[in-house]
Amino acid sequence: MTRVAAALIGIVAVAGIGLAVGCRRTATPDSGGGSAPQPNTPPVASARIPPFSPALVGQLTALLGDAGVQVVLDATVFIQGDASAVTGFAVSEFQVRNMAVEIGGDAGGGFYGAQLDEIAEMPPGAPPISYFVAAWLVRASSPAAKSAAGLMGPRDYRRAPEIVFPSVVLAAFVGDALRAASAGSVSPQASVLERFHRYGHVVPTQPAGFYAQASTATPCSIISNFISGMLAVVFDRLKIQTDVGGVLGFFVDLYNAAVELAKQVVKGLIEVLGAPVLQALKVAIGLVGVASYASSLLRPWAVRVAADPNPNRFAIDKEPQPTGIITARIDDKGFPGWPKAVVDCAKLVNVELPSPDADVGSPVRWRPLGGARSVLEGTQRDDTLPADKVARLSYIVTGRETKQDVAQGKEIDDIVTVQAGIERSAITGLRNQLQAMFLGMVPGALTGVMNPLLSPITDKVLTRLAQYVDANGSTILRVRHHTLIRCLLFTKEEASSTLRQNFTIIAAVGTAGCSAGVPGGPSVGYQYDRLPCRLLKRSVALTGVNDLPLGPNAFYTRAKDTHVVAFPPLSAPNFCVQIVSGPVSAIAARDVVRLAGLMRPRS
Repeated sequence: MTRVAAALIGIVAVAGIGLAVGCRRTATPDSGGGSAPQPNTPPVASARIPPFSPALVGQLTALLGDAGVQVVLDATVFIQGDASAVTGFAVSEFQVRNMAVEIGGDAGGGFYGAQLDEIAEMPPGAPPISYFVAAWLVRASSPAAKSAAGLMGPRDYRRAPEIVFPSVVLAAFVGDALRAASAGSVSPQASVLERFHRYGHVVPTQPAGFYAQASTATPCSIISNFISGMLAVVFDRLKIQTDVGGVLGFFVDLYNAAVELAKQVVKGLIEVLGAPVLQALKVAIGLVGVASYASSLLRPWAVRVAADPNPNRFAIDKEPQPTGIITARIDDKGFPGWPKAVVDCAKLVNVELPSPDADVGSPVRWRPLGGARSVLEGTQRDDTLPADKVARLSYIVTGRETKQDVAQGKEIDDIVTVQAGIERSAITGLRNQLQAMFLGMVPGALTGVMNPLLSPITDKVLTRLAQYVDANGSTILRVRHHTLIRCLLFTKEEASSTLRQNFTIIAAVGTAGCSAGVPGGPSVGYQYDRLPCRLLKRSVALTGVNDLPLGPNAFYTRAKDTHVVAFPPLSAPNFCVQIVSGPVSAIAARDVVRLAGLMRPRS
């Protein structure tokens, strides 16, 4: 059952109630580690992570070490290309520096959980991979997980797809999982590298280590020799059979915790970890490692996103609607320059590496989440980075309240998470560069032979990864108001007439939803889900769905004693509107579908 379905069952049992399930409102933050996180938990605390500094780099190096992630000298990757001593996931000093830039001073860089879910897809019935990262942080059963959870701060991990996970946290997650999968083995994986290099472009030479570059080695092949060799070890370790209690226990416990977090969002969850899902989970963990490696290698600066004013507020009575502005600027933190081998490799594959100065004119992608759908309306925004390198998004607050609401209502902060990404130019070229580095497919060096150890890194994965490896940052905007019922998609009278009821109460649900019903009797309500309909539909595929002519991936399903209809809204951001109505003995499914048809043009 989704969080919306859970919120709406018995929604009007008490007259005048305004449910807050599914919304984010300020209260006392929880740690994210309890069995029942508070719905009011803000997604982040403010000013927790210190600014970028050598001390922060050292802190992240220690965190990675706790997770079993090797931090190797830059020369090992960019000059020698030597992966012979690698026993698991490994990053260079240059990448750890970039990880620190990504989060220093609460820059908020990383991957949204929803982006990870697209890069590393899980099968229907299993929680998305973002919930496994969240579960690892909630359980905090290892020193690395505890340190990473402290770095993340207070979060409501039931909303994993909306959380921004920094590259360093993802790398530590992969490191911990690899250590569990490999049952404590720490010896260099010579046999793995031997099998990997049968398909590659390097030749074995005994005196100079496990492998040395051929005489025709290029900058790309040097980098690729390390990266693809390291990733071959990662995916090979994840294939190890976990049939012993302690090793299998790590993944079972992780799965159980992920199901617990996701059960209010994803319907039809498989509650027992079977072999097919376990194998899919291991592949997904490896792809999370690929995402972390790519982001820490290819985005060496952050984007500072700020909201002014913060908090903002609803308009009172007929006063003009409050306005605000969100800015995004590149923060290069004294960028030392790309490693020479990376520059030379980029030239070889005809890609111009981005720089802070060269990003003027680059596309800017704004990704508002949280309560943005109901309380903000964009008025003007920069879709490309202007000459002063500060992108701006102007907005108005659409919500209104009365003086009586202010005087008598309870103060509420709607939480709006906004991420700004400065897109790299030549996305196609970037994808080709990722292919060159990760798969060893450099010009003239490799024919159409595909290395089976790296088979999970498909064209589809690389394409999605290239779309998300942009310089990005995020901020939290709070929009203050008081208890106010907003029902934008239907009126009480329309709901009563369409569903053949006599509803007497209307109530707000979260930041963007509404409900109508009779105390202790039939009810109907809707909410904007944070996941797209495509993912929600996949999550209930095993329980049975009926397609509806209400837009792409619109569907009907039944959840216990309630009807559930989902459709994509017409206006951005295009999440998914979910309608829940019941009981089924009092309300017909066809009438709920009719109501959805009435609501969609207004969405």
